[in-house]
Amino acid sequence: MKTVSSLLLHIPLLISAVFSLQAQNVTGSGTPGTIPLWKGPHTIGNSVITQTATDVTITSEDVTVNGALSVDVSSGIAISGGNNGGIAVLGVSESDDGVEGNSKSGYGVMGESHTSYGVVGLSDSNDGVHGESTSGNGVFGVSESSVGVVGRSDNNNGMLGNSKSGIGVAGVSDTSSGMSGISTSGIGVHGTSTQYRGVEGDATVKAGVAGISVNGDGIGGASCSDCTTAAAVYGIGHIAGSFDGNVEISGDLAVTGFKDFHIDHPLDPANKYLNHFAIESDEVLNTYSGNVMTDLGGLASVQLPRWFEALNTNYRYQLTVIGEFAQAIVFQEIQNNRFVIKTDKPSVKVSWQVTGVRSDAYARMHVVPVEEQKPARERGHYLTPKVFGQRDEKSLAWLYHSDFARDAKAVEAKRKALGLSTKQQ
Repeated sequence: MKTVSSLLLHIPLLISAVFSLQAQNVTGSGTPGTIPLWKGPHTIGNSVITQTATDVTITSEDVTVNGALSVDVSSGIAISGGNNGGIAVLGVSESDDGVEGNSKSGYGVMGESHTSYGVVGLSDSNDGVHGESTSGNGVFGVSESSVGVVGRSDNNNGMLGNSKSGIGVAGVSDTSSGMSGISTSGIGVHGTSTQYRGVEGDATVKAGVAGISVNGDGIGGASCSDCTTAAAVYGIGHIAGSFDGNVEISGDLAVTGFKDFHIDHPLDPANKYLNHFAIESDEVLNTYSGNVMTDLGGLASVQLPRWFEALNTNYRYQLTVIGEFAQAIVFQEIQNNRFVIKTDKPSVKVSWQVTGVRSDAYARMHVVPVEEQKPARERGHYLTPKVFGQRDEKSLAWLYHSDFARDAKAVEAKRKALGLSTKQQ
């Protein structure tokens, strides 16, 4: 009886303990696949982190990491956030990369935006955006209404793309600039390649590459000064180069076709053109001409430009009497930039022409042979293979600029496939 009484005395204490344990039970509900979050001291609910297999997704407008963040997963991480007009991912660093993406087969960093920039990178002393890839695009920007990728720098490259076998930087846009580079003191866009083109532009209806400058060169090309096969600017096509304005050449001009002037016909400028062609010679000749009247003694002195003898040598003369039968001779050859004509009658009109071989400093240093052997590498190739019944691959253009020649043929094939005419109507 004493034992039972002792137990009865402890029953209220046991009941109180049970109710206390029940009060401490955890309550709440959650969604399968969602990482739980403590909503209160004893309540669990859904967090913004979900996991499916090995993929972890964080859905939030604001994710803050205090300290270093290191993630190592095989299937990647998806972070979606921001509002309709904000930034989905923002990385800020005082001494290293704000956002870094590395990929061996896809995009290192990819940003998409329908109204603003896909990816923005700002730097005071280094690259604004730096992307590296071993087999894909280092940086790829896509935009439907603005600029795909913008790079700005105050003292370095606005955007730098390096590639050992492909395209350093590729920009694609449907309505605006595929790629825009802005710099106040350096290079706006710089492309470097060890085996292919540093910068390439492709277009179907407008210019593949266009250069516009307010007070500098629109497009500048530099090449090895001692190389005989590398051109600073190379063009291939029915019209390899078209210039609306003056053209200045510091050096020789070599053509396989005609050297002509092509103007609106003076008698019918709206409907016709007029072509004239330059005289060709195996010597570098300068020609001067004019008319003179002999005096009562049958003499006439012809004054040539003061620089005539400094520019020319090996002079040749032609005289034609006008209006009557008379004889005319060169009475005194050129001395002190003048020569004298004599006729057998007084007051005779004489038309004269003097030709000299150019002999200034440049001409003496750059003597061009009339006949020359082709270099060993160029033998079997032609400047104009078609006129000799040879295929295009036998041209010097194909020998030294095969990549451009192949592109030119591809462009013609594309035009034909689209049903576009390749000839002017």
